[in-house]
Amino acid sequence: MNKALRTMYVVTALIVFASGAALGGSYTFQDGAYHWLEYATYDNVYVYNNFWDEPTTVELVSGGRIGGYLYAYEDSRVIISGGTTQYLYAYEDSRVIISGGTIGGHLRASHDSNVTISAGTIRLLLAYENSNVIISGGTISGLNPGLSAYDTSNVTISGGSIDGYLYAFSSSNVTLSGGTIGGDILIYGTLTVDGQDFLIDGRSFPYGGTFDSGGLAERRGSLSCTLANGDLMAKNFTIYKGGSLVLIPEPATLTLLMLGALAMLKNHRH
Repeated sequence: MNKALRTMYVVTALIVFASGAALGGSYTFQDGAYHWLEYATYDNVYVYNNFWDEPTTVELVSGGRIGGYLYAYEDSRVIISGGTTQYLYAYEDSRVIISGGTIGGHLRASHDSNVTISAGTIRLLLAYENSNVIISGGTISGLNPGLSAYDTSNVTISGGSIDGYLYAFSSSNVTLSGGTIGGDILIYGTLTVDGQDFLIDGRSFPYGGTFDSGGLAERRGSLSCTLANGDLMAKNFTIYKGGSLVLIPEPATLTLLMLGALAMLKNHRH
């Protein structure tokens, strides 16, 4: 084999190794480097920090496919900008950024992990144990439950679409300021809605308020409003005992209401 041809094979092998391109098998990345998963199928992928606790980054791009699980541990980074994976589990202080691609099964965030979603399609999203999930775009396509927040997880939704139900369980905190929800809203924890023109069962609450089950096991109602980003929402909800629905007027609306109240008070004094 001549030198030029041998060099070409070596370079090709290095590229294949660096991208993890191979058919089948489970792979562990823990070298503190950046890896692209493309043009190949993997069974399962595990991502850790390296020996010196420096984070490893793995990006799933168009053409890459994980037939099983993609696990993120420690302070590692996982980016999904294309391709598909069946499941994604984020643990510990890992950071996950989803800007495209498809998660055909479910995404589970737990144990202080951080997940940011701006695009892409996810079948089901589950948030547990102090995880932080920020959703500004993309689609959660499962009809039921769609998105479920448990324990002391924090979920912030400012865009995108949830085709199914939205569950805020136990001690979870969910904040909604934009996006669309296809199913009902079930509140065991705390759901905060930022917007204006709040109507509960047709009654106006321009200053917002906090609502619970009134000591009952559950209380059902309907909420309509304009969310802070301008999206319209009209959904049925159920508040269970221990749960809270918090309506917060967006700052501009609240300022106008306060100015109007001050003007009325001033006119009354005159």
